[in-house]
Order: sequence, then structure tokens, then C-alpha cells
Amino acid sequence: MAKKILIFYSETGGGHLRAAEALAEELRTRKNVNVVLYDGGKETNWGQKINPSLLFSITSHYLLPLYNLNYKLADTPFGVGVLRAQIRAIWQDNFRRIIEKEKPDLVVTTHHFISPSTVRLKKKIPFVIVVIDLGRPHRIWFDKLADYIIVPDKKMATWASKKFRIEPSKLKALGYPLRGVFKNPRTPTLTNSILILGAGIEPLLIASWIRKIKKKYPDKKIVVVCGHNILLEKILSRIKGIKSFGFIDNLHKLLEEADL
Repeated sequence: MAKKILIFYSETGGGHLRAAEALAEELRTRKNVNVVLYDGGKETNWGQKINPSLLFSITSHYLLPLYNLNYKLADTPFGVGVLRAQIRAIWQDNFRRIIEKEKPDLVVTTHHFISPSTVRLKKKIPFVIVVIDLGRPHRIWFDKLADYIIVPDKKMATWASKKFRIEPSKLKALGYPLRGVFKNPRTPTLTNSILILGAGIEPLLIASWIRKIKKKYPDKKIVVVCGHNILLEKILSRIKGIKSFGFIDNLHKLLEEADL
């Protein structure tokens, strides 16, 4: 009998979606596995449609000081409890509706807002969190109610186990989810081009860096991927000699074509 795996993500940033797609791609190579993906943040408890990408862009760019303050306040035992309560108040019923509709054998999430503590299932279903932030991520990723928490490396697993008092057996250092197209790149050939990524940073700051790079290396082709950062793409479109893209599906090709 086929097993169903429900993968949650939220397009607050492209990385959550891409990680979910990479996991789905790998899981679908298994026999008797049915995988479904859901953007859990697109609808509230009251059925109201929202745009997580736009909300994240506004708060992380135009309200950056407030965003940074909230990040720090929520990165404490008390703060994360308050944040999870707010998430439940806005999205919990929607999370549950999706799970009850799909009836999965396993729930996987690549977004920190969606976890056992914010869903609070009435019926126990195995729940796995895949951490896609690097270094020392926000504590909201490390929900003790999860059956397993998959992290990119052993250093993070050791740090998280000590800091959040999580059983080491729950933390699995399995690497970062990558789609197949990134795993076997072709032999590169020189193209005289520089590829720039990092659309989550303040647009004017990135634009100033790119202008300096272009001035320093006027003969180089500069290619920039802006993701959902519409303002950045608009600014760069006015700079001569810069080629910019929004949210794309062929990043692996641009990587292969770039010298740096």
C-alpha cells in the first residue's frame, strides 16, 4: 500500500519552496510513495488569501529594524512561545484542514512556522522538520515535539542539542536538500561572467555593490538573480550592462555558465 507524505513550505522566501521541491523529487524515486506539497501560509484560519512572499519582502526590507527587533525578542524561550501562539491564532486551523484533507502517513515541513507546536494535531502523525537555515538558526526551528529534526551538518546538530536540550537521537545531520540538477554539474567553460545571488538583502545596498563591481570589472558580464525582490530587479534594470532575473527555475544553468 502506498504511503502518503505531505510536505509543507511557505513562500516567504524561495529557499523554503526549493527545499520542499528537492525533498519531493528525491522521495518520488521511492516505490509506493505519494508526495503532495502545500504552501501552508497562503490562507489564514478564516479562509483569507494572503501573499507570504510580499509580506516577508515588506517586513524584511521596508521595516527591517522592526523585523530585526522581533527576531531577537522571539529568539528566547518566552518569545518563541508567544510567536507560536500568534502563528496558531492566524494559521492553525488552515494547517489542520490541509492535513485532515490529505490524511498523510508523514508530515514534513521546510518552514519554521509550521511545526507540531503550531499545528497541534489531535491525532498523532509522524512529523519531521527540515532546517534550511545555516549556522545557528532561530530557536523556532527546533520544536521538541517533532519526531525528527533534519539539519545540514553535525556542528548544528551538536549545538542545537546542547542549547535547546533536544535528544541527540532526534537531530539528524543529513545535509542540505538539493535538486538533482545541482548534483552533477557539467564541466565549466570560461564565459567572462559573474553571477550574483542574495535577493533577501536591502535592495539599494545590493545595487550599490553591483555598481562597484561593474565599475571595477567593466568587461565582465554581470548576471543577478533577484528572486521575489521586485524592487531590486526594477533598480537593476536601469543599470547598463547588468542582466537581472526575478524568481527563476533554471538557476542551475546560470551557475554552470558563470565563472564566479
